Amino acid sequence: MRFSLRRSIRGTLVTVLVALTVILVATVALQTWAEESARLAESSRQTAAATLNIVLPRVERAMARDREGNVGVELANLSAVPQVALALVTDHEDRIVASTRPSLEESVFSRLRGIVEIQLAARARESLVVQSRITDDARTLQFASPFHLPPGPGELRSTRVGIVYSEWDLAAPRAALLDSIVRRSA
Repeated sequence: MRFSLRRSIRGTLVTVLVALTVILVATVALQTWAEESARLAESSRQTAAATLNIVLPRVERAMARDREGNVGVELANLSAVPQVALALVTDHEDRIVASTRPSLEESVFSRLRGIVEIQLAARARESLVVQSRITDDARTLQFASPFHLPPGPGELRSTRVGIVYSEWDLAAPRAALLDSIVRRSA
C-alpha cells in the first residue's frame, strides 16, 4: 500500500510540475507576443510615416502642377511596398483623384463608409496634422496625411487641403511574428 501511495504521489507531482511548466512557457510566450506585437506596430507606424514623408511632397508637387497622372505614378510607387493595402489621394472637394484601386477613382471619399476610415481623414483635414490609427482587430494601420493644394481663384494663400489616405497591412507581419514566437517556445 505504501509503495502504490508513493508511486501515486510521485506521479501526481510529476503531472503538476509538467502542468506548471506548460503554464509558465505559455505565459512567457504570451508576454513576448504582447511586447513584440507592440514593437511591430510602432515599427510599422514609423516605416509608414517615413515612406509617406517621401511620397507626400511629390504628391503635393504633382497636384500643384495639375498633373493627376503623376499622382497616380507616385501611388504606384507606394503600392510597390508590400504592406500597402490601399493608397489614395483626394482633392479639396473630397473627390478621389488617384488610387491604388482604380475602381475608387472619381468617387467621393466620404461616401466610402466601410471601405475607408472617414473620420480619420476628416480629423487630418481639420487639424492639418497627420492622423493614424490601428484598427480594433490590429490587422491594419491607417494613415491620413493632409497636404495643401495650390491656391484657388482669388486666393493668395491656399485654404484647400487634399488627403493622402493609406492602409498598411499588419496581418502578415503579425502572423510571421506569432510563428516565430511559437517556434521559439516549442
